Amino acid sequence: MEKVLMKKYTLFIFLVLLLLHFPFLVADPDSQISFSRDAFTDEGLYTSQVRNYILTDTFNLYESDAAIKTPAFSFLMFVAFKIFGIHHEIARLTVLLLSLAVAYFVFRKDIWLTVLMVAITFLQYTVFQYMHYSLAEFVAVSCLLSSWYFLSNTHLKVTIQKRIFFACLFVSLAFWIKFQYLYMLAWPVGFYILNLIYVALLRKKEWKSILTQLLFSFGFTILFLIIYLLTWYLPNKDFFEYVINSQTAVVFGEGEWFRKMIDFNITHFFLNDNVSPLTGLFLICLLISPLVLYRYRHDEKVVLQILAVFAWCALEVHKPALAYLPGRYLISPFFAMGLFSSLVIKGLCFMVSAQRFRIVLVAIGVCWPLVTNIRAYLTVYKNRTYVFEDLNKLNPCIIIAESDEEDSGFAWKSQGIDLSKIAHQRKEFQAGKWKILVYELNKK
Repeated sequence: MEKVLMKKYTLFIFLVLLLLHFPFLVADPDSQISFSRDAFTDEGLYTSQVRNYILTDTFNLYESDAAIKTPAFSFLMFVAFKIFGIHHEIARLTVLLLSLAVAYFVFRKDIWLTVLMVAITFLQYTVFQYMHYSLAEFVAVSCLLSSWYFLSNTHLKVTIQKRIFFACLFVSLAFWIKFQYLYMLAWPVGFYILNLIYVALLRKKEWKSILTQLLFSFGFTILFLIIYLLTWYLPNKDFFEYVINSQTAVVFGEGEWFRKMIDFNITHFFLNDNVSPLTGLFLICLLISPLVLYRYRHDEKVVLQILAVFAWCALEVHKPALAYLPGRYLISPFFAMGLFSSLVIKGLCFMVSAQRFRIVLVAIGVCWPLVTNIRAYLTVYKNRTYVFEDLNKLNPCIIIAESDEEDSGFAWKSQGIDLSKIAHQRKEFQAGKWKILVYELNKK
């Protein structure tokens, strides 16, 4: 009976979270979401090939650099558009509903963790905004959350080999959704190495079993990587390498630039007004986590949950060193930091037996990030714009370009084409930080 009630309460919380997203489903991306164009252009870019395929019955892989990097996401959008029609809202709802469904499934039996995750993580400005954008990143993070579920839940009625298989499968699926998550392939192996270290420090005897699990995780990871290489990379090798090489010329800086870049990224992306509560809470929980791990050393589930997400956080350490760090690249580290903090706070709460003290501890733990998250939500809600919705009401015989054509690499100017001369009329729109010109072509 208690478990049934817990699921109902958890479902109610996620339904409220769903309703909080509704005001943004047709609005433009928030102008402060990233220094780059980000969702302003990428929501259209990463669905364009699928849309054209449905409209023309011809799929052109070389039309864009999107599908080659996001094959599974492109397939997801194809299914959604094929069933429900080609609409911006459909693309956004697909990402949102899938993400919420995964989150509900993972947390459905744990009301305490649900409350903490919603207050600290799901309402966090960056995480919340990208959860309803039609981009690949949050779908990939949902796969990583599923992997965490299989890595850390020992109560599942499946063998340990099947748990490891599904954990590696979902990490691989995140990689299929977007190539950027290649580094996460090391996660299951890294988790079991971390688990071995933990067992060795406590001088437990389970190390042989964990070593076997490590070998299984390594084997399944190699298997899924080989499948990717044989079915996607090798058949499209030339185009794949052209796209990746052209976009990864400078990944990390060097020398003095490298140090300054890390300082800049930490200051501007991890310590800004919207993120500093999450970062501060994570650092506090990081200091407390050894105490929690020791206190729960006989509770395998708690230990595995914390170690699994700690290994995830460890793989995100490279993000501040990236030369190019748009908002969407921060979803995964922010989500992992929030999950880690939620688990540590929950562990602290259950160190005390009285229910009222647990509630007080939760309130103290979430008040700083929650107040910041609510303030950010209200600000974004107030500043909503609908430029792209207005753009989509125009006749189809148009060309859209930024005023300086930087977004397209000067596609028209480089050919000596003056769009103003071939257009019947021109309209201007201000989308976030960028001026967009819409040229309506002469009907002839």
